[in-house]
Amino acid sequence: MLAGHQKNSGRDYTNIVYASCLNQNERAFAQAVKNTQAMYNSKVHLVRINTPMNFQPDHDVRRIMQEFARKLGLKDFTMNIYNDRSEEEGIQHFASSINADLIAMATLGRTGFAQFLVGSIAEDVVNHLSRHVLRYVTS
Repeated sequence: MLAGHQKNSGRDYTNIVYASCLNQNERAFAQAVKNTQAMYNSKVHLVRINTPMNFQPDHDVRRIMQEFARKLGLKDFTMNIYNDRSEEEGIQHFASSINADLIAMATLGRTGFAQFLVGSIAEDVVNHLSRHVLRYVTS
């Protein structure tokens, strides 16, 4: 229903967390996030989770994030860098800290053995959160 044309009258999505690895291939997903944002007059909170195993300096992430937002045409958004032990925990903690109503995240379309080895952050978030999740699989 989120990507549809009618607003779900039982739920408002005031704050949308857009958890991203800042991949330019997210253009189609960014459009779905922007459509949802427009439908609910929401603020988007773009977030990149820094972890000990996947750390980037804030100044680098902010530069990349600004370019990402510009190329995808994001409006009415905040840029956030959140540090945590894992991406899953970081998304959960950040979403709680801003009282998010919806978490939007793109995930790589891993299957088979790659999925077994790496797992899916989006799947873990969906299984452990009480918030709605808008998930998009990229290739």
